[in-house]
Amino acid sequence: MNTKLLARCTFVLDKSTAKHLSFLSHRFQRSRSQIVRDLLSEPVAAMAQLLQTLPSDPTSADIRQLRLDGLAAIDQASATARTTLGVDSDA
Repeated sequence: MNTKLLARCTFVLDKSTAKHLSFLSHRFQRSRSQIVRDLLSEPVAAMAQLLQTLPSDPTSADIRQLRLDGLAAIDQASATARTTLGVDSDA
């Protein structure tokens, strides 16, 4: 393991999630760790970035803005996915 780029973490998953993860690992011929890294890296970074903008004692307006920013991030991710997949959003 490349310890300069990777960190070891331990997770407990429900059995059905572990089964699905193993299926994806086999289907994509990638390790379960790689599948988890691929699935989590962008959403976790985006969530951390959003929460870093939230004050430690947020007001209702701060929380509302966080929700709006989260929706904008979801819209952007969805648009990127549609473009990547070649799916026309008007169809």
